[in-house]
Amino acid sequence: MSNVSFVPAEYVVEMWPKVRGYIRSATERTNGRYEPEDVLYEILDGKLLLWAAIDGADVMGVATTRFMEYPRKKTLMVPFLAGEDFKEWGEDMLSVLKKWAAENECDTLEASGRPGWAKVFGNEGYKRLWDWCEVPVNPATDGE
Repeated sequence: MSNVSFVPAEYVVEMWPKVRGYIRSATERTNGRYEPEDVLYEILDGKLLLWAAIDGADVMGVATTRFMEYPRKKTLMVPFLAGEDFKEWGEDMLSVLKKWAAENECDTLEASGRPGWAKVFGNEGYKRLWDWCEVPVNPATDGE
């Protein structure tokens, strides 16, 4: 069983070598929007919070969160979630994040991600609202 906890800002740099690989695997799916160090800077700047699933001395997975306030709803957004053996820590991570969201008067948790997450969170009331897609404005400069 993993221990999921918030990583205070003063420990982020010390923890970074253990979590960078997971953050990298998540940023690889942003289509050039983020590199791992961009996430680090946003954590250090207080724009994102870092959460880690820890088993003994090993980090099994990570999540980042930020509050998003819409005109009629407050949500805890999870922009990055990655790790290994998700079945071992995912439920604990979700439980901790839901509690944090409730303590901070959020109405929902939200994230975007690959379609496979629907299987993971199906029992948690996951609702597919939309898919996020992108179309290049100028395909010649899209980098592909």
